[in-house]
Amino acid sequence: AFCVAFPLTVFAQSPPADSRGFYLGGGGAWSTVSVEVSGYYDDDYCGIWGCSYYEEGDGGYGFTVHAGYRFMPYLAAEVNYIDPGDIRYNQGQVLVEGFPGTYKGRATLDITAWEVSVLGILPFAERWEVYLRGGVGFWQGENDQRLVSTTDGSVLSGRNDADGTDFVFGVGLGFAPAKAWLIRLEGQTLTIDGELLYSKKDTSLDSVLFELEYRF
Repeated sequence: AFCVAFPLTVFAQSPPADSRGFYLGGGGAWSTVSVEVSGYYDDDYCGIWGCSYYEEGDGGYGFTVHAGYRFMPYLAAEVNYIDPGDIRYNQGQVLVEGFPGTYKGRATLDITAWEVSVLGILPFAERWEVYLRGGVGFWQGENDQRLVSTTDGSVLSGRNDADGTDFVFGVGLGFAPAKAWLIRLEGQTLTIDGELLYSKKDTSLDSVLFELEYRF
């Protein structure tokens, strides 16, 4: 899980008030899904957080755009759109109601999200800043699933659509090569409904964003 982020860096020659105002940006995104999986109850899987672990899918490449307003050097509000492209997730032993035996599943996910966030920003070293993101994400997704029987090789396929509103968190680093420009690197996590992957466990869309931002 992750995020990247904001406008303006405080320059030694510029007063803090210069950090206020609107900004626009965009860039690339690398994303994957993370799904909680119940483990076996032995020393190999049971730790201080319980007997479970997380499995990640095959990452996909996409894009992101954002617009925001910086109220002061340390606070901004932002709207983001992220399209991470196709993400693939391999499932192990799957039981299908009404069909005998177990199946190996492969899901192809198409997820997009609008995010509304507040950013807490800490400028440092004249051209640098770090920030924390917290907010909500309005996401929708499609899951094209293909299941192959482990006994006779028969194939089942289906499609699942879902949408929801969940929390988004992120942390990012920004560098200002010029007064009006900012380069951002962010890692963020958007929680999503596990039902999209036929799971009742914790599920999230985890992204790394690399963006260029212009501040007006």
